[in-house]
Amino acid sequence: MPNGVINNELGMDELERRARLIREDGPFRERVGKALVGHTPDRPPSQHVELQIFDGFPSWADERIMAEFHDADWNDRPTHIDGLNDPRMREVANRLVFFERPKLLSEPKRLELDGWLANWFLSDSPDVPWRTLPKAIQEADDLLKNAGGDELALLREVRSFLDRLGETFSPI
Repeated sequence: MPNGVINNELGMDELERRARLIREDGPFRERVGKALVGHTPDRPPSQHVELQIFDGFPSWADERIMAEFHDADWNDRPTHIDGLNDPRMREVANRLVFFERPKLLSEPKRLELDGWLANWFLSDSPDVPWRTLPKAIQEADDLLKNAGGDELALLREVRSFLDRLGETFSPI
């Protein structure tokens, strides 16, 4: 980073002028984006929004809407979601409302996200990058085979918890 930026020798007016030039120069931002993509390993697009988040930057309009979303009262947040153009951001915003205030979502959206959560949690696909309930149960079972003493009691408790957790979900 240039010294002028680190020591704030440029002044806020100059920093804002430079930021405005970058923001308003779409072709420059596109070239920088392509250069950044060139520094990351090639990988096929993911079907999981958790991994798509790094596939690109949201637009300035979506940035503004996301800021409004986060500043809004919970009751008003769902009204901001439909304004997001980036499907990744819409999905993340819907999930956030779903986890924090599910009754604020329409019934069809709530049912859709209930199904997503059950499938996300219960997936037995080896391709998902998170620990699913079947994976956790398998790990607990593997650990139980060689456990003894206090460890055995703790693992039995964990395994029982996993069983109870599985009963709260039904695959869709």
